[in-house]
Amino acid sequence: MSVVIMLNDRSGALAEVLKVLAAARANVLTINQGIPIHGVSNVSIFFDTQFLILDIQTVIQNIEQLQNVKSVEVVGQKDSN
Repeated sequence: MSVVIMLNDRSGALAEVLKVLAAARANVLTINQGIPIHGVSNVSIFFDTQFLILDIQTVIQNIEQLQNVKSVEVVGQKDSN
């Protein structure tokens, strides 16, 4: 699964997102972060959902609720067949 997150440029903001993914047992494969513009950074995270212990909607909602997350967009999802 691939998500794009608009994240406030604050110390520890990305770490909080990664904590949510780790708690759900997502396996992070790649992280790409753009240079912050006007205090907001574009972060793309690609992760494996094979061993998730939560449904993906719950994981996305948990990320959206973080203080420094402005938005989360799912941009790629592997079919489950």
